[in-house]
Amino acid sequence: MIIITAVFTDDELEYLISFFSYAIALVSFDLGTPISIKEAIFALDYIDHDFYVFRDEESNEVSVVYKRNAGGVGLIQPEA
Repeated sequence: MIIITAVFTDDELEYLISFFSYAIALVSFDLGTPISIKEAIFALDYIDHDFYVFRDEESNEVSVVYKRNAGGVGLIQPEA
């Protein structure tokens, strides 16, 4: 598993969203109920996306698991 941490200012985040807005599709995720990373990876196998956004039960932060092009699964978490 790979952990990628990125810190963006509000302006940088706004730019990234506007730059990639053409590729952003409306996707709904339930962030109210925290789940484990293992559960998120399990859910990733049953959805029609290459990523799954969830609230981590250990940190209570929003995280993302995603399918890597080279195979396997990656994890993106906020910096602690």
